[in-house]
Amino acid sequence: MWTRLGENLQYAWTCLLSGRNLAIVLGLVLALVALGLSIASRTRWGQTKPLTKGVVLSILAHVWLLMYAFGSRIVLPQGDPHGSQHPIAVSLDATRMEPAGPLAALDAPETMLAAEDGATSQPPAWERPIDSDQLPVGSLLDVASAIDVPLAEASLLEDIQPSLLPDLPEPPLAAGAEPVDPKFVTATDPALAALASSTTKLTANVARPTRQAKRAVELAGLPEEYRLRQAADRLELARPFGADQDSEAAVSAALAWLAQAQGTDGGWNAKAHGAGTETFALGENRHGTGDRADTGISGLALLAFLASGDTHLDGEHRQTVQKGLEFLIHSQMPSGDLSGPKQIGNEPSVTTARMYCHGIATLALAEAFAMTHDETIREPLERAVRYTLAAQDPRGGGWRYRPGDPGDLSQFGWQAMALRSADRSGMRLEPLVKQRMAQFLSSCSTGEAGGLARYRPHEGAATPTMTAEALACRLLLQLPLNPTAQGEARELLLANLPGQSEHNVYYWYYATLALFQLQDDSWRRWNGAMKSHLLKTQQPAYAAEAGSWQPDPLWGGYGGRVYATAMSCLCLEVYYRYLPLYR
Repeated sequence: MWTRLGENLQYAWTCLLSGRNLAIVLGLVLALVALGLSIASRTRWGQTKPLTKGVVLSILAHVWLLMYAFGSRIVLPQGDPHGSQHPIAVSLDATRMEPAGPLAALDAPETMLAAEDGATSQPPAWERPIDSDQLPVGSLLDVASAIDVPLAEASLLEDIQPSLLPDLPEPPLAAGAEPVDPKFVTATDPALAALASSTTKLTANVARPTRQAKRAVELAGLPEEYRLRQAADRLELARPFGADQDSEAAVSAALAWLAQAQGTDGGWNAKAHGAGTETFALGENRHGTGDRADTGISGLALLAFLASGDTHLDGEHRQTVQKGLEFLIHSQMPSGDLSGPKQIGNEPSVTTARMYCHGIATLALAEAFAMTHDETIREPLERAVRYTLAAQDPRGGGWRYRPGDPGDLSQFGWQAMALRSADRSGMRLEPLVKQRMAQFLSSCSTGEAGGLARYRPHEGAATPTMTAEALACRLLLQLPLNPTAQGEARELLLANLPGQSEHNVYYWYYATLALFQLQDDSWRRWNGAMKSHLLKTQQPAYAAEAGSWQPDPLWGGYGGRVYATAMSCLCLEVYYRYLPLYR
């Protein structure tokens, strides 16, 4: 009890000393001081020598300036892995907060950067806004080969010129079909309607094509592994992989809950659904990480809809998907970072969640673009991918909380999957990027055959969660793993089946992705346990929060109910989310 009380007092003291809170306290104190001086000026003190009063007022003015300094938002330069660079104060030109044009969400306000000594300076290359009008056509990811230097050395990156891919060809229509006339959607939600006058929305099929034309548009150019998502007879095709009517009913109920949980701004509010609840996972105080992770939570929800075949162009939940994608695009920073405006700052709860949010949101945009080839999504996705590439550790090949930091496997999984989906959509990755990812996975390998994995390279023991994540990444990235190593990984995962070990939906998600790709006896054993446990623990139709799942006691508190529901839903959508191409 005393330990918990001490931790709460320490957390309260940390909150008090944060810039915004301290500014409020100082403001109240100085307001009282100013009131006292005003009253004193009418007493005998008011008749004292002007010099004395001048000194007192000068001290008061300097304290006011100090308070203003604490009240300014200080941002640690994300390219500095050790925090050794000087902090910079960021201010936004409020007159430019209402962009307009076809990609209005991308025309982010310019940032004015001022160094501590008052001199202006250029931000690091990966934090600069991108002028898309001046970008030449070429391979999008040529930038990766030029980043084999510490990212903190921004001067070495200033000359890197990112480029765009050539436009993808439009999918052909079926013979005799009329082309669909793209329209702009009028926002029906009050919050989105306020943006309609200045912001162009994602394209939507207002004029409905014929069934034949619709199928041609859906499937032409769609990556082969995604095609089962939108198949008319999806359940029958997915039955051999383990799907059934019960799993599909659970998915439908989960998507219905996620749709009604969406906020008026198009996103899913993490804190409103329980995120940021401290569970002291693995014995650490993470200071409520996740309470501001709106883009990450929204990305997970969108991935659940996309896995079921819903896009912003078609599907039962197309309006939900459209508003969610617009929320992510509007949350993107000029650098390409998709972590969102709430994730600015250097508080522990922000720094540990920022790159997770960016990776998950990028994965959602990549899958939406791969499924639709909507040009409105292309540029924000390209910006996000460039940010991810610049954030990769050029030596170890991984990702962590800040760009360039030596990586960890948990962070690696989301970034690698985002790049993989971007690659599948036509954005070709440089071989060097894939080489670095393979290098990082090898550095996390352990076990007699190298099939197990640990959280950090060459540190600690293997865990089921990290083994599952590493195996999923290897299979989906199509990186070789010998049969003996696969067998070693399978053995550890099957010894920790859902319902027979610690409730950890994060672990179940990656283990489900990995074993599904193998399509052997280990998958059938895992699927039986996973499906049975998730169907049993989903909130029934007669209960509160019907269709959702309770957050698990390990990591669920940091993500909340939306996280728990989206991740569980993705496990039950694995039968058609990605075809088992590895086999």
